[in-house]
Amino acid sequence: MATNSHAVLVVRPKTRNRAAPRTRKWTSGSRISREGVLQVAAEDHRSRTRNLDLARERLADLLAEALHRDPPRKATKPTRASRKRRVDDKKKRGEIKQTRKKPRSDD
Repeated sequence: MATNSHAVLVVRPKTRNRAAPRTRKWTSGSRISREGVLQVAAEDHRSRTRNLDLARERLADLLAEALHRDPPRKATKPTRASRKRRVDDKKKRGEIKQTRKKPRSDD
């Protein structure tokens, strides 16, 4: 006798966020349908309860990943050595371009 051990969690939002873009990128091949329904499935184990637990873990991971924000980047000043290298490189490029010019004729 075959049992259905497939587990699917469906999360339906109470309100739909109209500001969120509903583009093909977000709806095709995604876990979110056009109606805004999130589906998380699991078929790894033979037991339906273990698959439900796994689906809940995956949902928790998805939510944690979605809520994670990277800390803001602190702007830093270039070091003295890097500024010197930049100026030296600019001077070198300028000298190369000067050699391409036609020589001036001083009459």
